[in-house]
Amino acid sequence: MFSRRIASASVYSMRPLKSSASVRLLRLLAPILALGASCAAPPRFSGALSGPPRWDLDARYDDRTVFGNDLSTLQILGRDLAAAPRSIVNDVRSTVTTQSNWPLLGGAIFGGLVIENSGLNRRFRRDEFEAQDLSRATSDALDRFGTGSTLFGIGAGLYGWGLATRNPRLYRAGRTGLATMAATGVLTTLMKAAVNDPRPNGGDYGYPSGHTSMSVALGTSLHSSYGWKVSLPVFTLAGLVAYQRLDSGAHDLDDVFVGAVLGFVTARQVHNERGLTFLGARVAPFYDPAAGGGGLSLTWTY
Repeated sequence: MFSRRIASASVYSMRPLKSSASVRLLRLLAPILALGASCAAPPRFSGALSGPPRWDLDARYDDRTVFGNDLSTLQILGRDLAAAPRSIVNDVRSTVTTQSNWPLLGGAIFGGLVIENSGLNRRFRRDEFEAQDLSRATSDALDRFGTGSTLFGIGAGLYGWGLATRNPRLYRAGRTGLATMAATGVLTTLMKAAVNDPRPNGGDYGYPSGHTSMSVALGTSLHSSYGWKVSLPVFTLAGLVAYQRLDSGAHDLDDVFVGAVLGFVTARQVHNERGLTFLGARVAPFYDPAAGGGGLSLTWTY
């Protein structure tokens, strides 16, 4: 077992290895977009994407009963707010107790330890004396985009617009997006409090990256609701946010990696209580007592 604090202290004393900004950016964007690709499945909705978000609805999802019978906007809002605390608790619990999530969550934690103790953190590290690849304005903009207030604002905007226009799909996308980010925020905060890993810039609670986990969670949620036309720009922004966290010295590579996987797993769990999908297949662990071995199964449905 590795001690995070001991291992981190030994790495901090080493001088960062230089590589070009484009190489560092591509290395970081690749796993973020790969997580998005693993959401990919046959489209669940039909309709063209143009203009303001009033997409054509698949008949299966044009279900106005989600608003309740003869409920006013304020009554629906009150109903959803009253249900939110229990919903968040259930989402957090199901994310960590669903067995099909364990391989990815455990793999992320193990991968983070490998990254930390293999020297990869050094290749991306910035200290307070180094120049940043991103301009100050770009870095500040990405920093603001990845904050909880901005991301929750996006989810609240979708929710409010869908509620005001009585658009079931948009309403569900906003409500589920808010639930996804709330559960992700709780899990990220719990992990930060449990580990309390130092940041490269000297701050505390660096592991995992909350900016990364929340922005990936939003991208994954929007993919489940609308597909690539909406989620790809968000996943790209999530990758840029993750790069900004490294470039600004706010996080190490393992913080960003674990945050991205955490946001992805939580969002998929909220959207699909039956478990995760990978390249359109359901992922589940299995054990063969006769052969004495185990692994992961991928099941495609058509």
